[in-house]
Amino acid sequence: MVHYIQEGNIFKIPQVRNYAHGCNCSGAMGKGIALQFKAKFPEMFEQYKALCKENKYKVGDVFQYQYGDGYIYNLGTQKTWWEKAELEYIEKSLHKMLEMAENEGVKEIAMPAIGAGLGGRSWDDIRPLINEVASNHPSVDLYVVERYADFETKICYVRKYWEEEEVMYYLHFVGEDAVRQIEVEADKTIYLSTEHPICGDYALYDQGLSLLELTPADYITREEFEKVWHN
Repeated sequence: MVHYIQEGNIFKIPQVRNYAHGCNCSGAMGKGIALQFKAKFPEMFEQYKALCKENKYKVGDVFQYQYGDGYIYNLGTQKTWWEKAELEYIEKSLHKMLEMAENEGVKEIAMPAIGAGLGGRSWDDIRPLINEVASNHPSVDLYVVERYADFETKICYVRKYWEEEEVMYYLHFVGEDAVRQIEVEADKTIYLSTEHPICGDYALYDQGLSLLELTPADYITREEFEKVWHN
């Protein structure tokens, strides 16, 4: 599933330790978020540069790098830094990355709006492509930050019972926004998400995490939430 974050920093999303970004195949990481990857993971950059020099890293490829706490996925979306990204390359490298993630048991990956910005392509074209590719790999959650901002984005899972409604709610929050919701009633269970926010009279919670007045006991783990979501 894809979770879009309007503003944030992919390196400051709690619980996420795997990252991806779009790369050119000419060995340059001199601008944008690629420069942050180069600074944070210098050994990865040297390996990437060597692969490009030897012509072993091409558009549509993925250079996977394990840095200790997780993986970096360098997606070959551009031939050179001065050429635009191509939708074909983005689609091919995304498929490869998600297959790699599934094989490694990776559950969460954070990435910027690949192909847009310095990639030169319209985000309106890329976003539905990401949704389509990700739908074929449901075991991996993608957290896509659409615009860079240097603050922390929190992810949490909540279970709360409303006695007046006799309903158990399970909520998945990214920052202040609910992105998934489960309502368990006596005779049925309702599943809602940002992709499907309405189901009959049911609607995805839209009032913000801070308004719930939660106690520590209301927070649950990702595993607890996923167990109900996939039940």
